[in-house]
Amino acid sequence: MKQILPIVFVLLINLFFGCDTETHISNDATSIEEASNMRRVVDEAPPEEQVEEVTDRPDEPSETQTPDLEAEPSNPDEGINSPDEQEEEMLEQQDMCEGDAPIGFRNGQRIIDFTLPQCDGTPFELQSQCGVDATNLIIFAGWCSKCRMNLSETIPARIERFAEVDYQPIVIVVQDNEGFTPDAAYCQQIKDTYGINYTILYDPDGFVSEHYQIAGGNDVQILLDEDLIVHYRGQHFRYEETFEDLIEQLVR
Repeated sequence: MKQILPIVFVLLINLFFGCDTETHISNDATSIEEASNMRRVVDEAPPEEQVEEVTDRPDEPSETQTPDLEAEPSNPDEGINSPDEQEEEMLEQQDMCEGDAPIGFRNGQRIIDFTLPQCDGTPFELQSQCGVDATNLIIFAGWCSKCRMNLSETIPARIERFAEVDYQPIVIVVQDNEGFTPDAAYCQQIKDTYGINYTILYDPDGFVSEHYQIAGGNDVQILLDEDLIVHYRGQHFRYEETFEDLIEQLVR
């Protein structure tokens, strides 16, 4: 009997635990087999699928990549005229009054340029007179009796005398009747009073008086040639004949 008991005990243990042990072993074997199958699927995946996964990443520069030395560089001058075309365009735009004469307001100098308003406010550039044989700047102050005489008698007679040549007078109003800075209304008043049908400007900022060193008007006139070189600057009424002779020389 004592010999049978150990055998029975062993059988009971196998009866209760042997089935679970077999189940665990079976489950472990299944897991190992599944893992092995998954690894085999990955290892046997077609090369195209693996390449596709890599190509989805942003492009990164390769350390071994070298620049294409044979590629044509971009042309920074594309759309720009050739040197000959640029020179031709420059010559077309070149100012007729350009030259080596010094800038100033005295005889032999190229007159200092200005842009002043006409009575209606339209700007007028002195450079626009380039190429005109004789340009006559007439400085006008409302309180100046000689200036008023110029607009009523001297300039109309001069316009008639030089009607057939390239002579152009330009009145510049620098002061009103009280000696103050003129405005557009005063400019228009002078234009209407003297029936001026040529260019008349006014100087609201005192540019001409300052840069041409004209004190208070005083009937100053300036005569310019086609390159805006000064041939005369002074009080016109003192040198009437000389002034007219100079115009004759410029318009020949």
